[in-house]
Amino acid sequence: MALYTRMRPRVYLEFQSAPLDAADPGDWIEVTELVKDLDFQHGRSRASDDFQPGSGRVVLDNRDSRFDPTNTDGPYYGLLKLRRKIRVDAYLQVYDDTDGSTFADYDITIAFGWVTSWNDQWRWRRLVDTTVTWTDALGLLSNHDLPDSVWDYRIKTLVEAGKVVDWYRWDDDDGTAVDASGNGNHGRYVIGENGGDPTSAAEAPVGVVRAGRGDPVIPQVERPGLSFGRMVAEAGQPATAPTLGWRFPCVVTSDTTALWGSEFTVETWVRYRAAYSLSAAGLASSTTARYQWLGYWGYDPYSNSRAFGFSTAGQPLAEAAYYGEFVPGTPPANWLHLPAVGSTLGTPTIDDNAVHHMVWTVERTTSFGYDISRVKMYVDGLLMATGGTKDINDFGYPLPGGRPMMIGFQHQRNGAPSLDFGFGLEIGDLVVYNETLSAGDVLTNYRAGKYGNLAASTELVASSAAEQAATMAGYAPGVFTFGTTAKTVAAGKTAGKTVVDYLRELARGEDALMWQDRYGELRLDSESWKRGVGPGATAQAIFTDGPDPFSNRIGYEDCTFQLDDSLLANSWSVSYVGGSRRYEDASSIAEHGRYEQSTSTLLTDPDDAEGLAQFRVLQRGTPQVEIGQITFPVGERSLTFVQSYCDVRYRVELIRTRPNGTQFTQDHWIESVRHQISGNAMYDEGEPPHNFGTWDITLALSRADWPATPFILDTSELDGSDVIWY
Repeated sequence: MALYTRMRPRVYLEFQSAPLDAADPGDWIEVTELVKDLDFQHGRSRASDDFQPGSGRVVLDNRDSRFDPTNTDGPYYGLLKLRRKIRVDAYLQVYDDTDGSTFADYDITIAFGWVTSWNDQWRWRRLVDTTVTWTDALGLLSNHDLPDSVWDYRIKTLVEAGKVVDWYRWDDDDGTAVDASGNGNHGRYVIGENGGDPTSAAEAPVGVVRAGRGDPVIPQVERPGLSFGRMVAEAGQPATAPTLGWRFPCVVTSDTTALWGSEFTVETWVRYRAAYSLSAAGLASSTTARYQWLGYWGYDPYSNSRAFGFSTAGQPLAEAAYYGEFVPGTPPANWLHLPAVGSTLGTPTIDDNAVHHMVWTVERTTSFGYDISRVKMYVDGLLMATGGTKDINDFGYPLPGGRPMMIGFQHQRNGAPSLDFGFGLEIGDLVVYNETLSAGDVLTNYRAGKYGNLAASTELVASSAAEQAATMAGYAPGVFTFGTTAKTVAAGKTAGKTVVDYLRELARGEDALMWQDRYGELRLDSESWKRGVGPGATAQAIFTDGPDPFSNRIGYEDCTFQLDDSLLANSWSVSYVGGSRRYEDASSIAEHGRYEQSTSTLLTDPDDAEGLAQFRVLQRGTPQVEIGQITFPVGERSLTFVQSYCDVRYRVELIRTRPNGTQFTQDHWIESVRHQISGNAMYDEGEPPHNFGTWDITLALSRADWPATPFILDTSELDGSDVIWY
């Protein structure tokens, strides 16, 4: 009995699953026997570059038209779609050449992607070849835009769940307050005058609307907030202020009476601007206490109404009034001030010029045999107060139908007009829900807007931010693998970025790898892999350029050396959220001239940015000869390497022999892998050995451990040459 080993590539197609869904193992179709040519690669050219989308090409024999998408009689008709999955395996078999019996055989995936084209080539009036091209996860995500913010993603998720009635974002260019929920509940910007009903007021001029734009109120959202104070200042007040003769801005929504008497939620972000006043602007004013409503139903404050807003002192309020229960000079008996009439809310305060997240929920319940509306008020994600009042409908006095909600409406209590700069708040997005949000939903929404984080922590590291981006992109768990990273990042900065753009910025800040491995998983591997942890720690294979008696060494054919200014950088700038840091090597600049580079990151700590800049200059300030790439054929000595270690980030040792017999030895990390396979390629060490076609592999390499080996706990010596890497 004589045991031999053979290895050949196998190509599989999968037509059933959607691009983001996991493929069923039973749905893969092998097309290896139809393969005429095969070429695929992934990685990057050098260590300082971003990873680019991997790509592949396979030429299939299509003489029977099975891959013709117009062939209605073909076995794959209707299935030849874009973004379907393709896989290449290395099939290894150990067999007995005397009787053909097999002792072991298994597939190891060496490429995975999504089809980008089916190209048919006709020859001599006959369809002969179909070329299938593909990309990897980076290509799949390169045109996939992220939401403008984590907050936007969160609210859109609730919109898709059918929970949102209104969503006003205040980025309007005219007099219409656009409802971003898609429900069409658009509102109108108006200026109420002379005590008139705001619902019948004329629309505010476009200039007044735009003047109301203030600084962004939601911390992680760059949209402008809405300042009713600035709007009223732009509109101006009368020189004299007769009774009920004031002017105030307001947004009048579409009819929301369907919410009255039911369960609902009002949510917004606010910055209380108590300093804004008409008197400071030189306009008519009054010191009369004012109430400023974020949501107000029922224009007449002495009859049936509901309102959510703030008192003069910045106390959040939830109130309800019923016809016939108003007593002049005293608060209506059924007005509900949370936490209690005449009291002030504890920490946190609202009247502090800071941004706060406000939520009021209304739920139906029963108390002592009465149907009541229980109101809960949340400030910055936490429940601050709960109160209840008799339900309006139980009194037989329902609010009049067809009444809109008024946002920014201001009215006086106890008969006196309010003239002190109208609405003293700046507000961010305002969302109305058709249900009572749970405490968990409220907290999640707060974190999304405050920290750009859907999880419990107030800060995100790069790996967690990448996982969150994957979630927002719609990828199921298990598609991505993210190693642990340590640097804090501004996770909410997603506006105008694709998923790939965002992930690259995360990776740059960590000096991490962001790539798709050969198994089809998108990875974010921190810099720890090159500091003595994982496959970057020790050489997984030795490559040599000449005859070598050692069976564990792999012979290579082509090799490129390079020493050029593309590897030189002695002045490096790293941007972080809020600024940038630059580091320079004065001695290198004096010797070589100035070579500047820059890196854009999402880091939040300026010290982290400076550390990265120093590390880059440490690596590139003194240019060194590097081996650019090597090419070797698949053969007996490379079988194990191809199956197990031939991928990005693995470490290899390379030996180059000079004409005089001396040798150059250096460790490198693999930066990219390319397979070029022609014909029915197979390595077979049987008797006699045969190989139909060719199978060559090209590795792009970068020098490892330059300019020094990293310091490793329990390994490196104190006061030795090892250094602590970034």
